Amino acid sequence: MISQLRSRQFGALSALVVIVLLTVFGLRNCTKSSGSERGYAEASMRILLRSYMIALNECDYDKIVGHYNSTFTLFQDGKTYNHDDALKLVLAQNSYYQHIESSLDDIQVRVITADVAAAYLSFHQAAADKKGTITHRKGEATWVAVRASGEWKFAYAHAWSIPDTVSQ
Repeated sequence: MISQLRSRQFGALSALVVIVLLTVFGLRNCTKSSGSERGYAEASMRILLRSYMIALNECDYDKIVGHYNSTFTLFQDGKTYNHDDALKLVLAQNSYYQHIESSLDDIQVRVITADVAAAYLSFHQAAADKKGTITHRKGEATWVAVRASGEWKFAYAHAWSIPDTVSQ
Protein backbone atom coordinates (compact mmCIF):
# COMPACT_ATOMS: atom_id res chain seq x y z
CA MET A 1 0.00 0.00 0.00
CA ILE A 2 2.80 2.43 0.87
CA SER A 3 4.71 1.58 -2.31
CA GLN A 4 1.54 2.15 -4.34
CA LEU A 5 1.06 5.54 -2.67
CA ARG A 6 4.69 6.47 -3.33
CA SER A 7 4.28 5.34 -6.93
CA ARG A 8 1.22 7.56 -7.35
CA GLN A 9 3.01 10.51 -5.72
CA PHE A 10 6.10 10.05 -7.91
CA GLY A 11 3.97 9.70 -11.01
CA ALA A 12 1.95 12.81 -10.18
CA LEU A 13 5.18 14.71 -9.56
CA SER A 14 6.70 13.50 -12.83
CA ALA A 15 3.52 14.51 -14.70
CA LEU A 16 3.72 17.95 -13.09
CA VAL A 17 7.36 18.32 -14.13
CA VAL A 18 6.49 17.37 -17.72
CA ILE A 19 3.64 19.88 -17.80
CA VAL A 20 5.85 22.66 -16.38
CA LEU A 21 8.60 21.93 -18.89
CA LEU A 22 6.12 21.88 -21.76
CA THR A 23 4.69 25.17 -20.54
CA VAL A 24 8.10 26.83 -20.22
CA PHE A 25 9.37 25.56 -23.55
CA GLY A 26 5.99 25.55 -25.34
CA LEU A 27 5.85 26.93 -28.84
CA ARG A 28 3.20 29.53 -28.02
CA ASN A 29 1.88 30.70 -24.70
CA CYS A 30 -1.81 29.86 -24.54
CA THR A 31 -2.63 33.13 -22.77
CA LYS A 32 -1.77 34.79 -26.10
CA SER A 33 -3.79 32.24 -28.09
CA SER A 34 -7.30 32.94 -29.24
CA GLY A 35 -10.27 31.16 -27.76
CA SER A 36 -10.64 29.22 -30.98
CA GLU A 37 -7.05 27.87 -30.66
CA ARG A 38 -7.77 26.81 -27.09
CA GLY A 39 -11.04 25.19 -28.16
CA TYR A 40 -9.32 23.40 -31.03
CA ALA A 41 -6.56 22.07 -28.75
CA GLU A 42 -9.10 20.83 -26.17
CA ALA A 43 -11.29 19.19 -28.81
CA SER A 44 -8.21 17.57 -30.40
CA MET A 45 -7.18 16.06 -27.06
CA ARG A 46 -10.69 14.67 -26.48
CA ILE A 47 -10.78 13.18 -30.00
CA LEU A 48 -7.33 11.64 -29.49
CA LEU A 49 -8.44 10.06 -26.19
CA ARG A 50 -11.62 8.61 -27.72
CA SER A 51 -9.71 7.27 -30.72
CA TYR A 52 -7.17 5.68 -28.36
CA MET A 53 -9.94 4.05 -26.31
CA ILE A 54 -11.50 2.57 -29.45
CA ALA A 55 -8.13 1.16 -30.58
CA LEU A 56 -7.53 -0.24 -27.08
CA ASN A 57 -10.96 -1.88 -26.99
CA GLU A 58 -10.31 -3.45 -30.39
CA CYS A 59 -6.85 -4.67 -29.23
CA ASP A 60 -5.46 -3.12 -32.43
CA TYR A 61 -1.71 -2.79 -31.88
CA ASP A 62 -1.05 -0.60 -34.91
CA LYS A 63 -3.84 1.83 -34.06
CA ILE A 64 -2.80 1.98 -30.39
CA VAL A 65 0.87 2.77 -31.05
CA GLY A 66 -0.14 5.16 -33.83
CA HIS A 67 -1.29 7.49 -31.04
CA TYR A 68 2.26 7.80 -29.60
CA ASN A 69 4.90 10.24 -30.81
CA SER A 70 8.51 9.11 -31.21
CA THR A 71 9.50 10.26 -27.70
CA PHE A 72 6.49 8.78 -25.91
CA THR A 73 7.13 7.84 -22.27
CA LEU A 74 4.78 5.80 -20.09
CA PHE A 75 4.78 5.66 -16.30
CA GLN A 76 2.37 2.85 -15.37
CA ASP A 77 1.78 1.26 -11.99
CA GLY A 78 5.20 2.24 -10.68
CA LYS A 79 7.25 1.39 -13.77
CA THR A 80 8.65 3.72 -16.42
CA TYR A 81 8.66 2.67 -20.08
CA ASN A 82 10.49 4.53 -22.85
CA HIS A 83 8.99 4.57 -26.35
CA ASP A 84 10.37 1.18 -27.42
CA ASP A 85 9.50 -0.51 -24.12
CA ALA A 86 5.97 0.94 -24.26
CA LEU A 87 5.54 -0.58 -27.73
CA LYS A 88 6.70 -3.97 -26.40
CA LEU A 89 4.26 -3.68 -23.47
CA VAL A 90 1.34 -2.95 -25.81
CA LEU A 91 2.34 -5.84 -28.08
CA ALA A 92 2.52 -8.23 -25.10
CA GLN A 93 -0.89 -7.08 -23.82
CA ASN A 94 -2.44 -7.47 -27.26
CA SER A 95 -1.15 -11.02 -27.61
CA TYR A 96 -2.61 -11.85 -24.17
CA TYR A 97 -6.06 -10.22 -24.37
CA GLN A 98 -8.76 -10.99 -26.88
CA HIS A 99 -11.03 -8.09 -25.92
CA ILE A 100 -10.88 -5.05 -23.67
CA GLU A 101 -13.76 -2.79 -22.70
CA SER A 102 -12.68 0.57 -21.34
CA SER A 103 -14.54 3.64 -20.26
CA LEU A 104 -12.93 7.00 -19.71
CA ASP A 105 -14.68 8.96 -17.00
CA ASP A 106 -14.46 12.53 -15.70
CA ILE A 107 -12.12 13.76 -18.43
CA GLN A 108 -10.55 17.10 -17.56
CA VAL A 109 -8.52 18.75 -20.32
CA ARG A 110 -6.11 21.63 -19.74
CA VAL A 111 -4.66 23.47 -22.70
CA ILE A 112 -1.06 24.40 -21.92
CA THR A 113 -0.14 26.00 -25.25
CA ALA A 114 -1.82 25.96 -28.63
CA ASP A 115 0.27 22.85 -29.38
CA VAL A 116 0.27 21.07 -26.00
CA ALA A 117 -2.67 19.76 -23.95
CA ALA A 118 -2.94 17.59 -20.85
CA ALA A 119 -5.85 15.44 -19.72
CA TYR A 120 -6.62 13.85 -16.39
CA LEU A 121 -9.23 11.11 -16.19
CA SER A 122 -10.42 8.08 -14.32
CA PHE A 123 -11.10 4.82 -16.09
CA HIS A 124 -12.69 1.40 -15.71
CA GLN A 125 -11.56 -1.59 -17.70
CA ALA A 126 -12.75 -5.14 -18.21
CA ALA A 127 -10.34 -7.35 -20.13
CA ALA A 128 -10.92 -10.88 -21.39
CA ASP A 129 -7.85 -13.01 -22.02
CA LYS A 130 -7.64 -15.68 -24.72
CA LYS A 131 -9.01 -18.27 -22.24
CA GLY A 132 -12.07 -16.11 -21.52
CA THR A 133 -11.07 -15.06 -18.00
CA ILE A 134 -12.27 -11.52 -17.33
CA THR A 135 -10.45 -9.11 -15.04
CA HIS A 136 -11.73 -5.72 -13.92
CA ARG A 137 -9.50 -2.74 -13.10
CA LYS A 138 -10.06 0.88 -12.24
CA GLY A 139 -7.60 3.70 -12.07
CA GLU A 140 -6.56 7.18 -13.08
CA ALA A 141 -4.39 8.52 -15.86
CA THR A 142 -2.75 11.71 -17.02
CA TRP A 143 -1.99 12.15 -20.70
CA VAL A 144 0.06 14.87 -22.40
CA ALA A 145 -0.44 15.35 -26.14
CA VAL A 146 1.65 17.47 -28.49
CA ARG A 147 0.77 18.77 -31.94
CA ALA A 148 3.58 18.46 -34.48
CA SER A 149 3.13 19.02 -38.21
CA GLY A 150 -0.58 19.50 -37.56
CA GLU A 151 -1.04 16.06 -35.95
CA TRP A 152 -1.81 15.43 -32.27
CA LYS A 153 -0.05 12.50 -30.59
CA PHE A 154 0.63 11.42 -27.02
CA ALA A 155 4.06 12.34 -25.67
CA TYR A 156 3.59 11.19 -22.07
CA ALA A 157 1.20 9.11 -20.00
CA HIS A 158 1.03 8.32 -16.32
CA ALA A 159 -1.44 5.71 -15.13
CA TRP A 160 -2.11 3.62 -12.07
CA SER A 161 -4.77 0.98 -11.59
CA ILE A 162 -6.03 -1.50 -9.02
CA PRO A 163 -8.31 -4.52 -9.26
CA ASP A 164 -11.96 -3.44 -9.27
CA THR A 165 -13.70 -6.01 -7.10
CA VAL A 166 -16.97 -4.02 -7.05
CA SER A 167 -17.55 -4.39 -10.83
CA GLN A 168 -16.90 -8.15 -10.86
